[in-house]
Amino acid sequence: MKKLFLSLISLALAVSAYAQLNTFQEGDVISAEKMNENFQALINSNVLRSTTVNCDDGETINGAIEKGFNDIMVKGTCKENLRYTVWREDTAENRQPSGKLAPRFLKISGVESTNATIEDTSANADSLVIVKGGTTLFLKDIALSGGEYSVAGQRNANVYLSNVLMSGFGFSAITIADSAFLGIDEQGVEIDGNDMGDNGIVIGTGSSGWVNNVKISGVRRGIYLIGGSMLWFQNEMSIGSSEIGVDIYNSRFMNFQEPNLTIQGPSDFAIRTHQGDIKIDSGSTSINNIGGRGIDLWQSKASINNLKLLDFNNTGSGWSPAIQISEGSNVDLENVQITGSTDEALIGIDRGSTAEIRNANISGDFDTLMMIGQSSYVGLNRSSLAGNAIGKLIGVFQLSTLTVRDSSIDSNSRGDGINLSNSSNLQLENVNIDSEDNSLYLTTGSVAQIRGNSNINSANGPSVVIDRGSGVRLGFGPKINSINDSVFEIRKSSWLDMDGFEEVGVPTENLVRQDPGPTISIRDMSFLSVGNGNYIEEVTCFGQSFVSLGGGIINDLSSSCTGDGNSGTSNNSDVGSLSDLQGSWLTTCQADGDSFSTELLEVNETDATISVSIYPDSECTTAEALFTASISNLSVGEDIDFDDGSSGYKFSLIQQGLTITPLFDEMAAQFNQYSLCGKTDWAPNQSTEVMGLSCDFEYPAKDVIQYGAYKILGSSLYLGESSPRGYPPNVDGYPFVKQ
Repeated sequence: MKKLFLSLISLALAVSAYAQLNTFQEGDVISAEKMNENFQALINSNVLRSTTVNCDDGETINGAIEKGFNDIMVKGTCKENLRYTVWREDTAENRQPSGKLAPRFLKISGVESTNATIEDTSANADSLVIVKGGTTLFLKDIALSGGEYSVAGQRNANVYLSNVLMSGFGFSAITIADSAFLGIDEQGVEIDGNDMGDNGIVIGTGSSGWVNNVKISGVRRGIYLIGGSMLWFQNEMSIGSSEIGVDIYNSRFMNFQEPNLTIQGPSDFAIRTHQGDIKIDSGSTSINNIGGRGIDLWQSKASINNLKLLDFNNTGSGWSPAIQISEGSNVDLENVQITGSTDEALIGIDRGSTAEIRNANISGDFDTLMMIGQSSYVGLNRSSLAGNAIGKLIGVFQLSTLTVRDSSIDSNSRGDGINLSNSSNLQLENVNIDSEDNSLYLTTGSVAQIRGNSNINSANGPSVVIDRGSGVRLGFGPKINSINDSVFEIRKSSWLDMDGFEEVGVPTENLVRQDPGPTISIRDMSFLSVGNGNYIEEVTCFGQSFVSLGGGIINDLSSSCTGDGNSGTSNNSDVGSLSDLQGSWLTTCQADGDSFSTELLEVNETDATISVSIYPDSECTTAEALFTASISNLSVGEDIDFDDGSSGYKFSLIQQGLTITPLFDEMAAQFNQYSLCGKTDWAPNQSTEVMGLSCDFEYPAKDVIQYGAYKILGSSLYLGESSPRGYPPNVDGYPFVKQ
């Protein structure tokens, strides 16, 4: 921040005055005591010419200025407009000088106990007090009544206010623009728009301000920052507005030390930011009695500490969330209290936005407490979320991620605790979730990891539902309970992977169903893996489903499942061995449509990669492109009879990634020409992850179980085409040869 205007003025003063002036650097506290010392120093240096004007006796401030006075004490009510500009406003285009140039420094003060006032005479058509062109204006102990602007500083002007009351204005009480500066000391300002003024404070076009103790009421908009401006505030700031509290466009609104910000009554937004920056990382922020959104961020950044947004109520009026974070915004909230109700989501984070929320207490009645969507991320730590949710307490959709640690989530109605959809991701660690219905519901390719000492409880439906190609990785510590239904319901090609430990004493029962019935229900070609040390009372399968036991125990495993509740091996006598697949396997050159290819399979325990090299010739001499699939959770099952009369073994896997690498400039150019997978930035020898993109060919969805089959003849491995729909009836005719 530039030095305070008085230190700039000191450059024009006599050398003898330099040593007497207090100067201010960025971050310094502006105090009335130091400012008064500066003014006394200016008086002592004979730079100021002082006089007293008694407007009740017919004297005027304009008259005193024309006589060369620039330190003017005022008595009574002065009915005049003080317009000191380099050019007349109405003739600026013709460049006609006004002949009424302001002094470089002008101080106007009210005489103590006289209620000094400057009153507009233009019916709010002109500014009441305006300075431009580098002038420094100081107003102290005075009231300003009326004017389009009560006070305005433009074009490198500096405006300093101390104990000033402004009322009856039109557009704004204070307007600072065109690289001007505003300073308000501890004595503060009080702005009353009488329910007719548009704005309290406007700072625009590269200007800045440092303000203390500001009270704004009776305006449409409290503070308006625009055009690369900055405003620092400290001590108390109170805003009572009818539509918007703080409005920020491509500007910055920041605190100094520990101020208290209060916003009361706006119908549209308490704080709205477009491409702006908010920093209120100390003190407190209270938002009360609002009719619209509390905080709205669009392509913006905000850091707010000690936020209170209580009794928010927007039911029956469509969706107006308490907080909306959109279009790549980034917000950091700490020590947050939010209560209220709305027809849809109380908090919305979408379109690539990010939010870190710590020490929050959020509750109320709503369709959804928090909705996270469209590739957004939310980190929730040491927080408590509760309420009566009609749909779900937290919704995560469209490739979004929610991470929750050391927190509690309590859904008091039949809505889900957390609902994930459309390839979204959830990570829980040391989290307590209580729900009347499903505590967790995952669908359409979503994945959750549950770790630490988490406790998840459901009173009615299954505690966790895993649906439509979704999956859960469950650590050894969490405890999950259900009263009137299964603990886990796994369906439609979904999976549950329960971690185990190499050395475990008595097996641990972390999944508990209170009423009779299966602990885990598996259906529709889904998969369960139970690691060492886990104990499950009962598992039931419907349709073709698979159970893999890695040392865990299932006391009652239904006959429709594969697996063994005691030894951890399959019920069938003939089961394949994963060790047979370990190592590297390579095909010979094979025709592949209009081109040719070789395939390399590399298996390392339960992980694998398949690399397909594409060639233009039947000799497969020089590859043009490389397709590489990464695989996890490779598991071998029971034997299978193929349609050709031979036999082999079943296997299942989960594809985690797919990269494509053009190996020459020509191939990269061809990929770009056809916008392969919707991308036009292909480059030679650079691998691009395409999992989740729309390409011109089919490939498995991420984290969806694929079912395949294989047979080994000597050193040759034959694979059948894997699918989420079931095991293949045959294997392919060309072999992978062990390397």
